[in-house]
Amino acid sequence: MFFYFQATFSGLGRKRWALAGLMFGPLAWPMFTMKKRVQSARFISIQSVLFNA
Repeated sequence: MFFYFQATFSGLGRKRWALAGLMFGPLAWPMFTMKKRVQSARFISIQSVLFNA
């Protein structure tokens, strides 16, 4: 349930992370934080396009 709620708040796949939490338990936490960090970095890089004049 923890990974399901965290994935919901982070905008990641809820079912995928709930299943990973059930299968791997606490070992899925580093994978989850890495995925969350990569997704937020991708979002920031898309939103911060610089136009040089």
